[in-house]
Amino acid sequence: MASASPAPLAPPADFAKFELSREIADSAKKKPWASGHFAKTLFKNFDFRVVLISMERASRLKEHHADGTISIHVLQGAIRLNAQGTTHELRASSLFTLAPSIKHARHST
Repeated sequence: MASASPAPLAPPADFAKFELSREIADSAKKKPWASGHFAKTLFKNFDFRVVLISMERASRLKEHHADGTISIHVLQGAIRLNAQGTTHELRASSLFTLAPSIKHARHST
């Protein structure tokens, strides 16, 4: 998976702010993406991180899991997420959560 430089640990402030439309536009400038998607860690702390993943139509992220609870917020387009034998269709403005260690795969539609 292509990725930008790792995000620093949480800033000393108690908050962080991101302009997602700018981050999305920035990722598009890095095309073509060899793997069909681009990931950038926006925020990373010992117990929490935010990763922006931009996917080309019909690209896939192979099955994997995360040690902690995850959320998937679809900002544009649509994805199909497979977890525990169930397929979930997620469109722009959908928010989906998944418990720790559950294997899942996704692809854009």
